[in-house]
Amino acid sequence: MDIVGLLRKERVVLMAKVNAVDTAIRLLSGGSGGGNVPQAKAKGSMSEKDRLRRSAAMKASWRKRRASQKKK
Repeated sequence: MDIVGLLRKERVVLMAKVNAVDTAIRLLSGGSGGGNVPQAKAKGSMSEKDRLRRSAAMKASWRKRRASQKKK
């Protein structure tokens, strides 16, 4: 009796079941099923120029809000 061979065969069967469950979870949770669905950008993928522009806009917004609060 080849125990290692039997365990390897069982592992293949179990991995197929795990893959099927993973696919079902992904589909039911709204994830893509492998189609051509655009994925969200990775965190931190904003360019340096965009970060600086956004930072400047936020600082201007804060200055404007702070100036309007001081007038009251």
